[in-house]
Amino acid sequence: MLKHEKIEFLNKLFLSCQSIWSWCYNKDLDLIWTNCPEADSYINLFTNNKKQISELSLSNELPAVIINRNNIAWAITADEMKDENCVYYVLGPVQLKIWTDSSDSLTKSENSLPIVNADEFSRYTSMMHLAVNDTNKNISIYADSEPDNTSFSTHILSQLQNKVRNGDLNYKDLMFSVLSDRSSLLKLGIVTIGSAKELAVLSIDLCCQAAIESGLTKNSVSSLYNQYVPQILKSEDGQEIAQLSNTMIYHLIRLIRHIRGQKVYSLPVQNCCTYIEEHVFDKLSLEYVAKKIGYSADHLSRIFKNEVGEPIKDYIIKLKLYNAKLMLTTTNISIGEISEKLSFCSNSHFTKVFQDYEKKTPLEYRACFTHMV
Repeated sequence: MLKHEKIEFLNKLFLSCQSIWSWCYNKDLDLIWTNCPEADSYINLFTNNKKQISELSLSNELPAVIINRNNIAWAITADEMKDENCVYYVLGPVQLKIWTDSSDSLTKSENSLPIVNADEFSRYTSMMHLAVNDTNKNISIYADSEPDNTSFSTHILSQLQNKVRNGDLNYKDLMFSVLSDRSSLLKLGIVTIGSAKELAVLSIDLCCQAAIESGLTKNSVSSLYNQYVPQILKSEDGQEIAQLSNTMIYHLIRLIRHIRGQKVYSLPVQNCCTYIEEHVFDKLSLEYVAKKIGYSADHLSRIFKNEVGEPIKDYIIKLKLYNAKLMLTTTNISIGEISEKLSFCSNSHFTKVFQDYEKKTPLEYRACFTHMV
């Protein structure tokens, strides 16, 4: 396929799948072509960055994603073979999905822009650069300012607090979305590891407040806080920060359910669940867990199935797969590494188990989550 055919194909693809417009500019950043029907409404959003774009081009830092304070983003690359007759190819504008409340400061035209996951938009930028130059290259990220954790969506935080107040164990999908979106920005360099820690502690603080309002003693909440927050502040790994945050909130909800008498498990089952959660990356089996917590395998298997409603084996697999999904969508770790981290006996076994439960292979799940086509 010739270069112009690749570019034309991608332009149609981005427009039909995500309503993302394509633009083409000459070396002076005068518009040559666009498929945007309202070009006059948006062109200034891009050309306001003329000086920065020229500097990026001169310093060979294209392709790049440029993000303004309202989370409006453009992707840009240049035809590296054109030299003096440089042509710039541009995608956008889009609203980056980063869980911040910027809608109040957006214009009417900006509010109508497509909302795109940050990791996904980065991939589109790579696709565009590959089509134009037939090479892969790292993407530069330029943001007017780092997303502010204090503007983290009050709606999302309120939902999370309500899950804690209600002792609702179905909080995981919400927490999963929050953590994976933030981790996407961390991977791209749009936020720092410090910002990820701040967000984790902010979420935990609010969940602790909700837990105390729901009847937990300050001592029990403080005990959990002192166990997990120092680990979060010490960590330099986004995945670990996400995992620690999620685990602490899970323990808060379990305590709330316990004091309310909501499906309270017996001590052996509580010990079993706790051991599995804390050793989910180890190779686990019914016999191994039973031995570690001091019960016979037959007795533990019977009471666990009666109280939880599923065999221990299924509980272990589901918890491992939850962590696998988090790694698939928040990191670039290979399938083999994920399989090894979670102590599956082989890549093929991990893929089979994942497909049996999720109806997709790990690679298909990763692709679907980022809406890649």
